[in-house]
Amino acid sequence: MKPSSKKVPVENFLRCAGIALIVLNHAFSVPHRPFEIGGGANILLLLAGFSFARLSISQNDAELLRRSIVNIIWNMMLPCYIVMVIYGMWSRHIEWRELLFISSFFKTDQEVPFYSWYPQVILQIMLIFYIISLFPEALVRIFRHPLVFSLMAFLASIALYFTTVVALDLSGGYDRLVQYYLWNFFMGFVVFFSIQEKTSRGSSMLIPIFALGLSYLVFAHQHQWMRAIVLTAALFTLIRFREITLPRSAARFVAITSQATLVIFLTHIIFLYAFEKLQLREYREGFHLKDLAFAWTFMMAGSLSVWITFEAIGRAWRFCASEMSSATPSAGPRHVPDIARRSSKLEPAPVPGRYMLGVSEPRVSPDGD
Repeated sequence: MKPSSKKVPVENFLRCAGIALIVLNHAFSVPHRPFEIGGGANILLLLAGFSFARLSISQNDAELLRRSIVNIIWNMMLPCYIVMVIYGMWSRHIEWRELLFISSFFKTDQEVPFYSWYPQVILQIMLIFYIISLFPEALVRIFRHPLVFSLMAFLASIALYFTTVVALDLSGGYDRLVQYYLWNFFMGFVVFFSIQEKTSRGSSMLIPIFALGLSYLVFAHQHQWMRAIVLTAALFTLIRFREITLPRSAARFVAITSQATLVIFLTHIIFLYAFEKLQLREYREGFHLKDLAFAWTFMMAGSLSVWITFEAIGRAWRFCASEMSSATPSAGPRHVPDIARRSSKLEPAPVPGRYMLGVSEPRVSPDGD
C-alpha cells in the first residue's frame, strides 16, 4: 500500500506556488479590486537565480556554464515560439519584437494574450552571463569567491534599479526591463552561496536577511508590500527546508505544475480571455471567493492541458525518432535537441537548463513518484 504522503523538493514546491499565485492574481482582475495578489513572479525569479547558481555557477566549469546557458536559451525559446506562431496564425499578425525577445524595450498599444516578459528577462540575463563566460579571468574570480560576487552583483543591481527606473523614470510603460528584476535574480545567488558557505545556520542567514532588507527599498518604491511579504516567506522557506511533505494528490499536482511553469505563464492569459468571452462570471467589484476560484481553476486547467499536449507530441516525436534510428543503424548518430530527447522515466538532464522552465530536479512521472 502506498504511503498517504510524499516529499517534494522545496524548489518545485515554491515554483508551483509562484505560478499558482501569478494565475490567481490575474484571475482576480476585476474592477476596483481591493488588493493585489502579487509576488508569484518574484518567487520564480528568486528560484531562477538560486537554480542557476546551484547547477551552473557552483560547478566551476566554464564550458559547462556556456553549454548550460545555450541549453536554457533553447528550452525557453522553443515553447515561446510555438505559442507565438499559433497566436500569429490565429490573429494573422506576428509581432517582430516578440520574436526577437525585445518587446519590453518598446512601448506599444498592441496587446497580445500571452506574457513573454519573464522569458525575455531570463534570456537577457543569460546573454549577460554568456558574455562574462568569454573572459576567463572574470570567471576565475567568480568561481573563487562566489558569495562575494553574488553580494556585489545584488548591490549593483539594486543601484541599477534606482538609477535607471527612478532617476530616468523608465518605470512608466517600461516596467518589464531586465534592470527592473536583476536584483531579484541575484538574490537567488545570495541565498544559495550563503547556504553553501561552511558557517553556522544562524550566520548563513545574515547575508540573505540583509539582502532581503535592501529589497524592501524596491518594494517601498513600488508600493508593493504584498510582494514583499510573499518573497520573504519564499526566501525563508528556501533556506529552512530542502523538502516539503505533502499528501500524495498534492505532491502529484506540484510535480506536474512545476514542470509546466513556463507553458502556464505563457498561456494562462489566453484562457482568461476565453473565460471572460464566455461570460462565465459577472464583473463585480470586491472580493468574491467563488468567482475567483472558478476563474483560477479554468485558467490552470486550460494551461495544463496545453502542456500535456506539448508533452504528448514530444513523446511521440521521441518514439518516432527512436524507431527510425533503430531501423537505420548505419545512418550514424544524429543531433537531437535536448527538449526532444527526454525519456518519460526519471532521468537527469545531461546539461542543466530545464530548471528555468520549471524543473530544477530530474524529471518525475505525473503521479509524483
